[in-house]
Amino acid sequence: MFDKYLSIIGHWNYPREHILKLAISSLLLAAKLEQPISPSFSKMINLIPEDERKNLTKEILIDLEADILIRLGFDFNYPCPI
Repeated sequence: MFDKYLSIIGHWNYPREHILKLAISSLLLAAKLEQPISPSFSKMINLIPEDERKNLTKEILIDLEADILIRLGFDFNYPCPI
């Protein structure tokens, strides 16, 4: 999802300082699709370094997740490179 999202919006258009937010949001979204139990936003936020944590909230991750879903057209049935 991370790669597909960046390819749609253009990696040069996405600020480097927000890459961690995109990575976490993509990981949580992928976990929601594959795992029977929904992942915890707060646990994921607590796992990142303190200096990065101050710029990240649950609401930011939810908004980014919504943007990912909309830009991908809710289509997750594409073959992965692995």
